[in-house]
Amino acid sequence: TFRRRAWCRAELTACWARNGSDGMYYSTNSGLKPLAPNRPRDALDVFGGDLTCCAKCHPDGQACDKELLVLPMLGLFDEIYRDRNGTKADAWTTIERRGLDKLYPKTFLWTRTADDVQTRPLFGDLIAACMASRDAAA
Repeated sequence: TFRRRAWCRAELTACWARNGSDGMYYSTNSGLKPLAPNRPRDALDVFGGDLTCCAKCHPDGQACDKELLVLPMLGLFDEIYRDRNGTKADAWTTIERRGLDKLYPKTFLWTRTADDVQTRPLFGDLIAACMASRDAAA
């Protein structure tokens, strides 16, 4: 389903973090239903979601979509962290509970074949650097 796919999780996370869940709905056979306030939290693990490139073992050695998601998710993290004591307090609390290392992993396993599995950088120290930069500016 859409909630298992990493790109869909990224979209849900971005919408929820910026706007809250009050204006979010999901479609059923009987029409639109409001998204429960805690429902987007299931989708916060963007990097634990399914990606076609991973399922196909990165044909021709292509980059992983996880790598493409780093910059937009880092930007969203920075926005949430900046406003963590104000409008983004709910999002920040949820991220803290779920764990920064889980939601923003430092590395990931890139797989080409069973014999070609590499540990590659993802966020590395970017989350800590983002937080330190914001804290220093405060």
